[in-house]
Amino acid sequence: MTIIELLVVITIIMISGASVIASFSQVDRRALDTEARKLISDVYLVKKMAINTHEQYYILFDQANRTYRVFNNTDYPVKRVKLRSAITVANTNLTVYSPRGNTSGTDLITLQLSGRQRKISIHNSSGYLDLN
Repeated sequence: MTIIELLVVITIIMISGASVIASFSQVDRRALDTEARKLISDVYLVKKMAINTHEQYYILFDQANRTYRVFNNTDYPVKRVKLRSAITVANTNLTVYSPRGNTSGTDLITLQLSGRQRKISIHNSSGYLDLN
């Protein structure tokens, strides 16, 4: 084996390794985006449930355990979700009212994973959400 062949093999291995490392850095970003979109979807689902059942619903965030739970007027959670990323919420709950589906409580939810973050802004008067 000549030195040129050896250098070519080493170069190919280095290029392959760099592409694998680059693709792994995208995994965290995609996971964070997925969790943010899942949370937005759940808020819209709770909004629909509040409008349909004419009841108040609550989303309670547990930052220490990286979870959130959905409650109606009972103490039993309707839904419980465990997140992979760290969650930061200004207040620890979000209330969704009937019949319009407007909200109160927190107005910003921040999800963080591996130094990256996604912010969800909540417009309480309309219940509309923005993903930043």
